[in-house]
Amino acid sequence: MDIQWLDESDVVVVGGGLAALRAALEASKGAHRIHVVTKGQVGRSGASAITSAGYAAAARLPGSSDSPEVHHRDTLVGGAGLNDPRLVRLMCEEGPARLAELVELGARFQTRDGDLIRTKSGDHSFARSVAAVGYRGTELTLPLRERLVAGGVAFLERTMVVYLLRDRDGVAGVLALDLERGHLLVLPARAVILASGGAGQLYAVTSNPRDLTGDGHALACRTGAPLLDMEFFQFLPWRVVAPVGEGGRVSIQMYTFAAGARLVNALGEAFMRRYDPVNGDATTRDVAARAAYSEIRGGKDVRGGVRVDLSGMAHEEFTRLNPGLSALLERRGIHLGGTPLIVAPEAHFYMGGVRIEPDGSTTVPRLFAAGEVVGGIHGANRLCDNALPETQVFGARAGSTAARAAYSGEEVKPDGDQVRQWAERLEACMRRGGAPGSAAALRRRLRQAMWTGAGILRTASDLTRTLQLLEGLGGEVSEMGASNPGQLADLLETENLALVGRALCLAALTREESRGAHTRLDFPRRDDARWLRSIVISSGPGGRLQAEVMPVIGTCEPTTPPRPPQTVGESQRSSR
Repeated sequence: MDIQWLDESDVVVVGGGLAALRAALEASKGAHRIHVVTKGQVGRSGASAITSAGYAAAARLPGSSDSPEVHHRDTLVGGAGLNDPRLVRLMCEEGPARLAELVELGARFQTRDGDLIRTKSGDHSFARSVAAVGYRGTELTLPLRERLVAGGVAFLERTMVVYLLRDRDGVAGVLALDLERGHLLVLPARAVILASGGAGQLYAVTSNPRDLTGDGHALACRTGAPLLDMEFFQFLPWRVVAPVGEGGRVSIQMYTFAAGARLVNALGEAFMRRYDPVNGDATTRDVAARAAYSEIRGGKDVRGGVRVDLSGMAHEEFTRLNPGLSALLERRGIHLGGTPLIVAPEAHFYMGGVRIEPDGSTTVPRLFAAGEVVGGIHGANRLCDNALPETQVFGARAGSTAARAAYSGEEVKPDGDQVRQWAERLEACMRRGGAPGSAAALRRRLRQAMWTGAGILRTASDLTRTLQLLEGLGGEVSEMGASNPGQLADLLETENLALVGRALCLAALTREESRGAHTRLDFPRRDDARWLRSIVISSGPGGRLQAEVMPVIGTCEPTTPPRPPQTVGESQRSSR
């Protein structure tokens, strides 16, 4: 395999979405040689480009009691006590300023009479969510991309980072696969920022685009950076499955349920008060997803989902809050007055990820992280529209810190043996060749296993069975071949998904309670006495994953002692 050594970079940013763009922009203020490396196109791929682009920021407005302090409190309550309070406070305090900077950079948000339109969702105490024009993520990403182009930041697109290179002092750059030509690229760097997004492709039903395969989580874990809150994956309850399910993925905005919409089962019951007596349909995503899925599993489904009752809100309000869905219905000649609108849950956002400090640094020298690849900010459940302020606050912090680190150390010297070993491995894979569709079939098995065994409702037996299957799939991937760079990337992505899935299952097996987005049918209650604690996943000898129960990051240690570490095998034995 052809190996190309590129000139040293000051900072390499892995990813092409909002966190990556903001990190690169901030790094460019203090460093000169910045590279953004992404599998797709910068600003046009990943979750950021297709997000509905809601941004929660608590502004101190006349006549309102809202504040960053209240936003901080809401986020901690939503995260069920597992958020790192240091990170939450920074997100809430700095989020409004980063929003203002986005507007100055050219991002377009919905306004009325020159003021930002602020909308309330059920999980926030006040109306503090602003949304991009047309609910289009590209209204935010493309202005940032243009600013980076103007500033001379280099893009390596259609390029997959497969390994973080090390020297004796820490991370020393990235090893990447050129997905067009099949070359192996060596890019030495004084600092690396992981901003590669989540792992939504873990599940068979997902809102995430195809390129979100947990690459950053896997890269961090393999290089020694611990992963936090990996059991917590958020499922969005409102994916439309009829009457437009075949026309592409579309969902109902969460604000709709704070405005009066209700979920109804096949018996005509508005059931959400049974799951949240106080908030009803205007509840958090974890409760709504669990409720809808339970009704469907209990045989009370309406054509595989639950019906949305819109009788409690004006049609004009529904259209304003759901412009994309409303336009699609209009194009198809569908009128909601006579056609049931049916929704079902889908995998949406990963709360778990790399453990970071407030400046974006990880436990590995010269490695930083921002965005959905990070854990600890959202705890057990993310509030509506808290993802975008996270990208901007910690993207900026990671970029600034990485730029300083780039000038504080000596010249990096990537280990040539690491490069040769990877080249030999990938060459062997290409020599074996691969049948068309073989990697895709393997990934379908993985995603379906995760959906049924490690999804919304979990048990020890299902998690153990899924964990064993993922270990077997990992072995299959290592024996498969590829006939072209695309197939090779498919295999590497599937390998990453298997690793991240194993981390999720191990953490979910370890947490013997139900909290936030993690529901154990065999441990249905929240247990603060034992489990108001964090679970940290790390990679041990031979790549075996290990779970350690620790005090919640950023808080004082509780009186109960932490549990000893468990490896995957030990956790399986204790769960039977």
